[in-house]
Amino acid sequence: MKRIILSLVVITGILTACSKDDEQVIPKDYGMKTFEANMLYEYIPDPGGGMGQTVYKHQIYFKFGEENAVATGVYDTDSWTQFYLNKDDMSKYNDQTNMTGWDLLFTKYNRASDAYGVTGPLINTKESIKVGLFKYTESDDANTISESFAKLTLSDITSVNEYSGAIDAIADNEWKNINGMPPTYTVNTNYFYIVKLNNGDIYKLRFISFYGSTKSERIIKIEYALMK
Repeated sequence: MKRIILSLVVITGILTACSKDDEQVIPKDYGMKTFEANMLYEYIPDPGGGMGQTVYKHQIYFKFGEENAVATGVYDTDSWTQFYLNKDDMSKYNDQTNMTGWDLLFTKYNRASDAYGVTGPLINTKESIKVGLFKYTESDDANTISESFAKLTLSDITSVNEYSGAIDAIADNEWKNINGMPPTYTVNTNYFYIVKLNNGDIYKLRFISFYGSTKSERIIKIEYALMK
Protein backbone atom coordinates (compact mmCIF):
# COMPACT_ATOMS: atom_id res chain seq x y z
CA MET A 1 0.00 0.00 0.00
CA LYS A 2 2.85 2.37 0.91
CA ARG A 3 4.43 1.73 -2.51
CA ILE A 4 1.14 2.50 -4.26
CA ILE A 5 0.74 5.75 -2.30
CA LEU A 6 4.35 6.75 -3.01
CA SER A 7 3.90 6.07 -6.72
CA LEU A 8 0.77 8.18 -6.81
CA VAL A 9 2.59 11.04 -5.08
CA VAL A 10 5.45 10.87 -7.60
CA ILE A 11 3.08 10.77 -10.58
CA THR A 12 1.06 13.68 -9.19
CA GLY A 13 4.26 15.67 -8.74
CA ILE A 14 5.35 14.99 -12.32
CA LEU A 15 1.95 15.95 -13.73
CA THR A 16 1.91 19.12 -11.63
CA ALA A 17 5.41 20.07 -12.82
CA CYS A 18 4.43 19.48 -16.44
CA SER A 19 1.30 21.52 -15.96
CA LYS A 20 3.32 24.43 -14.57
CA ASP A 21 5.79 24.20 -17.48
CA ASP A 22 2.93 24.19 -19.96
CA GLU A 23 1.48 27.30 -18.39
CA GLN A 24 4.76 29.16 -18.88
CA VAL A 25 4.90 28.49 -22.62
CA ILE A 26 3.18 31.36 -24.39
CA PRO A 27 2.75 30.81 -28.14
CA LYS A 28 3.93 33.69 -30.28
CA ASP A 29 1.30 35.67 -32.14
CA TYR A 30 2.25 36.29 -35.78
CA GLY A 31 -1.07 37.84 -36.72
CA MET A 32 -1.37 41.31 -38.25
CA LYS A 33 -2.30 44.03 -35.80
CA THR A 34 -3.23 47.70 -36.09
CA PHE A 35 -2.67 50.50 -33.63
CA GLU A 36 -3.93 54.05 -33.75
CA ALA A 37 -3.85 56.97 -31.37
CA ASN A 38 -4.99 60.57 -31.37
CA MET A 39 -2.13 63.00 -30.74
CA LEU A 40 -4.56 65.94 -30.40
CA TYR A 41 -3.49 68.65 -32.82
CA GLU A 42 -3.64 72.42 -32.68
CA TYR A 43 -2.34 74.89 -35.28
CA ILE A 44 -1.67 78.40 -34.03
CA PRO A 45 -1.39 80.97 -36.87
CA ASP A 46 1.30 83.63 -36.77
CA PRO A 47 -0.36 87.06 -36.27
CA GLY A 48 2.35 88.57 -38.46
CA GLY A 49 1.51 86.30 -41.37
CA GLY A 50 4.59 84.10 -41.05
CA MET A 51 4.89 80.39 -40.30
CA GLY A 52 2.47 79.34 -37.59
CA GLN A 53 3.08 76.89 -34.78
CA THR A 54 1.90 73.30 -34.61
CA VAL A 55 1.18 71.93 -31.14
CA TYR A 56 0.42 68.32 -30.26
CA LYS A 57 -1.29 67.82 -26.91
CA HIS A 58 -0.56 64.08 -26.54
CA GLN A 59 2.51 61.92 -26.95
CA ILE A 60 1.71 58.22 -27.26
CA TYR A 61 3.90 55.44 -25.83
CA PHE A 62 3.51 52.18 -27.75
CA LYS A 63 4.71 48.63 -27.11
CA PHE A 64 4.58 45.81 -29.64
CA GLY A 65 1.84 43.33 -28.84
CA GLU A 66 -0.14 45.72 -26.64
CA GLU A 67 -3.60 46.64 -27.88
CA ASN A 68 -3.61 50.08 -26.27
CA ALA A 69 -1.00 52.73 -25.54
CA VAL A 70 1.09 51.86 -22.48
CA ALA A 71 1.20 55.54 -21.48
CA THR A 72 0.20 58.98 -22.71
CA GLY A 73 2.13 62.18 -22.07
CA VAL A 74 -0.06 65.26 -21.79
CA TYR A 75 1.32 68.57 -23.05
CA ASP A 76 2.28 71.15 -20.44
CA THR A 77 2.06 68.68 -17.54
CA ASP A 78 4.63 66.63 -15.62
CA SER A 79 3.83 63.61 -17.80
CA TRP A 80 5.16 65.35 -20.93
CA THR A 81 8.77 64.89 -22.05
CA GLN A 82 10.29 67.47 -24.38
CA PHE A 83 12.74 65.74 -26.70
CA TYR A 84 15.31 68.18 -28.04
CA LEU A 85 17.80 66.36 -30.26
CA ASN A 86 19.80 69.36 -31.45
CA LYS A 87 23.26 68.97 -29.93
CA ASP A 88 24.18 72.49 -31.00
CA ASP A 89 22.42 73.58 -27.83
CA MET A 90 23.42 71.13 -25.12
CA SER A 91 21.63 73.19 -22.49
CA LYS A 92 18.37 71.92 -23.98
CA TYR A 93 19.49 68.57 -25.39
CA ASN A 94 17.37 65.66 -24.14
CA ASP A 95 16.84 62.17 -25.53
CA GLN A 96 15.54 60.41 -22.40
CA THR A 97 12.25 60.07 -20.56
CA ASN A 98 11.24 58.62 -17.20
CA MET A 99 8.53 56.55 -18.90
CA THR A 100 9.28 52.80 -19.02
CA GLY A 101 7.86 49.73 -20.72
CA TRP A 102 7.59 51.16 -24.25
CA ASP A 103 9.16 50.52 -27.66
CA LEU A 104 8.06 53.48 -29.81
CA LEU A 105 6.88 56.97 -28.93
CA PHE A 106 4.73 59.06 -31.26
CA THR A 107 5.35 62.70 -30.48
CA LYS A 108 6.48 66.12 -31.63
CA TYR A 109 10.19 66.73 -31.05
CA ASN A 110 13.08 68.94 -32.09
CA ARG A 111 15.40 67.04 -34.39
CA ALA A 112 19.17 67.34 -34.62
CA SER A 113 19.30 69.11 -37.99
CA ASP A 114 17.35 72.22 -37.05
CA ALA A 115 15.38 73.93 -34.31
CA TYR A 116 11.91 73.38 -35.80
CA GLY A 117 9.56 70.89 -34.26
CA VAL A 118 8.76 67.77 -36.28
CA THR A 119 6.41 64.86 -35.72
CA GLY A 120 7.04 61.15 -35.77
CA PRO A 121 8.12 58.08 -33.82
CA LEU A 122 11.12 57.87 -31.50
CA ILE A 123 12.57 54.54 -30.40
CA ASN A 124 13.44 53.50 -26.86
CA THR A 125 17.24 53.58 -26.91
CA LYS A 126 17.39 52.08 -23.42
CA GLU A 127 15.97 48.85 -24.87
CA SER A 128 18.64 48.56 -27.62
CA ILE A 129 16.03 48.53 -30.38
CA LYS A 130 17.30 48.56 -33.98
CA VAL A 131 15.39 49.70 -37.05
CA GLY A 132 15.95 48.97 -40.74
CA LEU A 133 13.98 49.97 -43.83
CA PHE A 134 12.65 47.81 -46.67
CA LYS A 135 11.25 49.90 -49.51
CA TYR A 136 8.62 48.15 -51.57
CA THR A 137 8.78 49.58 -55.10
CA GLU A 138 7.18 46.91 -57.30
CA SER A 139 3.76 48.58 -57.32
CA ASP A 140 2.08 51.75 -56.13
CA ASP A 141 -1.35 50.11 -55.89
CA ALA A 142 -2.62 50.32 -52.31
CA ASN A 143 -4.03 46.77 -52.24
CA THR A 144 -0.86 45.30 -53.71
CA ILE A 145 1.28 47.14 -51.17
CA SER A 146 -0.92 45.87 -48.35
CA GLU A 147 -0.76 42.27 -49.60
CA SER A 148 3.01 42.46 -50.05
CA PHE A 149 3.46 43.75 -46.52
CA ALA A 150 1.30 40.96 -45.14
CA LYS A 151 3.34 38.33 -47.01
CA LEU A 152 6.76 39.78 -46.08
CA THR A 153 8.92 37.19 -44.26
CA LEU A 154 12.40 37.15 -42.78
CA SER A 155 13.76 35.55 -45.94
CA ASP A 156 12.58 38.58 -47.94
CA ILE A 157 14.56 41.16 -45.97
CA THR A 158 18.10 39.86 -46.40
CA SER A 159 18.83 42.96 -48.50
CA VAL A 160 18.30 45.13 -45.42
CA ASN A 161 21.83 45.35 -44.08
CA GLU A 162 21.70 48.68 -42.29
CA TYR A 163 20.00 48.96 -38.91
CA SER A 164 20.07 52.01 -36.69
CA GLY A 165 19.71 52.33 -32.95
CA ALA A 166 19.38 56.13 -33.05
CA ILE A 167 16.38 57.55 -31.26
CA ASP A 168 15.11 59.05 -34.53
CA ALA A 169 15.96 56.01 -36.66
CA ILE A 170 12.52 56.35 -38.30
CA ALA A 171 13.10 59.78 -39.83
CA ASP A 172 10.27 62.31 -39.60
CA ASN A 173 10.58 63.20 -43.31
CA GLU A 174 10.85 59.58 -44.43
CA TRP A 175 7.61 57.85 -43.41
CA LYS A 176 5.53 60.87 -44.43
CA ASN A 177 5.57 63.93 -46.70
CA ILE A 178 4.33 67.32 -45.56
CA ASN A 179 2.45 69.82 -47.68
CA GLY A 180 1.44 73.41 -46.94
CA MET A 181 0.47 75.30 -43.83
CA PRO A 182 -1.53 74.30 -41.92
CA PRO A 183 0.22 71.05 -42.77
CA THR A 184 -1.33 68.11 -44.57
CA TYR A 185 0.43 64.78 -44.88
CA THR A 186 0.80 61.89 -47.26
CA VAL A 187 2.13 58.67 -45.79
CA ASN A 188 4.62 56.40 -47.55
CA THR A 189 2.72 53.16 -46.97
CA ASN A 190 5.25 51.26 -49.08
CA TYR A 191 8.03 51.88 -46.54
CA PHE A 192 8.24 48.70 -44.49
CA TYR A 193 10.21 49.16 -41.25
CA ILE A 194 11.98 46.18 -39.73
CA VAL A 195 12.23 46.51 -35.95
CA LYS A 196 14.57 44.27 -33.95
CA LEU A 197 13.85 43.99 -30.23
CA ASN A 198 16.42 43.01 -27.62
CA ASN A 199 14.65 39.68 -26.95
CA GLY A 200 15.32 38.54 -30.53
CA ASP A 201 11.83 39.23 -31.90
CA ILE A 202 11.68 41.01 -35.25
CA TYR A 203 8.61 43.00 -36.27
CA LYS A 204 7.55 44.52 -39.56
CA LEU A 205 5.77 47.85 -39.34
CA ARG A 206 4.31 50.37 -41.76
CA PHE A 207 2.39 53.59 -41.38
CA ILE A 208 -1.16 53.57 -42.73
CA SER A 209 -2.31 57.14 -42.19
CA PHE A 210 -1.76 60.37 -40.33
CA TYR A 211 -4.83 62.53 -40.47
CA GLY A 212 -7.37 64.56 -38.58
CA SER A 213 -11.11 64.50 -39.21
CA THR A 214 -11.42 67.73 -37.22
CA LYS A 215 -9.06 70.59 -36.44
CA SER A 216 -8.41 69.15 -32.98
CA GLU A 217 -7.49 65.64 -34.09
CA ARG A 218 -4.34 64.12 -35.50
CA ILE A 219 -4.58 60.36 -35.58
CA ILE A 220 -1.56 58.23 -36.36
CA LYS A 221 -2.22 54.67 -37.51
CA ILE A 222 0.18 51.78 -38.07
CA GLU A 223 -0.02 48.07 -38.79
CA TYR A 224 2.55 45.54 -37.70
CA ALA A 225 3.24 41.84 -37.20
CA LEU A 226 5.84 39.58 -35.67
CA MET A 227 7.95 38.12 -38.49
CA LYS A 228 8.81 34.50 -39.18
